[in-house]
Amino acid sequence: MFETEMLLKVGEQYGWLAALAVAVVTVGGKVVNRWLDTRFPPKEACDASELQYLQDGASLDEHRLFLVCNYWNRLGIDRIPFPSQYPVRSEMYRDMLKILISTMTEHLQSNLKSLSNAESNADWQRKATDTLSKAVTDYEHKFRDQGIPEVVIERFRSWNVPALGFITHTIGTLEESQIATDHRYKTSAMLSTVLGALKTAFYDAERTLIGLNGQLTGQVYRGQEVE
Repeated sequence: MFETEMLLKVGEQYGWLAALAVAVVTVGGKVVNRWLDTRFPPKEACDASELQYLQDGASLDEHRLFLVCNYWNRLGIDRIPFPSQYPVRSEMYRDMLKILISTMTEHLQSNLKSLSNAESNADWQRKATDTLSKAVTDYEHKFRDQGIPEVVIERFRSWNVPALGFITHTIGTLEESQIATDHRYKTSAMLSTVLGALKTAFYDAERTLIGLNGQLTGQVYRGQEVE
């Protein structure tokens, strides 16, 4: 409807030859765009498709999870505008996220070959679940080494349970999948699930540190008293 009205206005103002030229360009542009989308799918569509890693033979080390997490640890987390009235909690927040993300990606990346070469679907599920469990245990251990108070670790764990449960549920679903039959496919899909779940950690850590209030105020972190 809009295009018809536009062509009528062009015809009235500039003549029907001009209107015909506009029509040709418009239709031709749509045809070209459709052809380009067929030959070269939009980057967003490629990123969203686990088949990308099977069709082009790309290494799972290049999965979007690792690229995004690398950005978060190098720049993204430091740019998050944590409430300015909590300077010490802000440091704790950033430290927690960097530890969590780097630890999770280290465990996943070091087990990519083992997951991709699993002997069976059940073996893949066992390895994937074991990798997740060890990563969680490890980042909580590193929290303590960093000096994160135990009350923070426990509260964050309680908030973050649904996200971890979502990953575990997805692993179980992939183990039974009749579509994701290739173990590299399963692993790629799991990595995408982990990426989505990790994003909730940003908000779980925030409400943990802000919500504790008096339970955290007065404790010392990095030589500074928590406000």
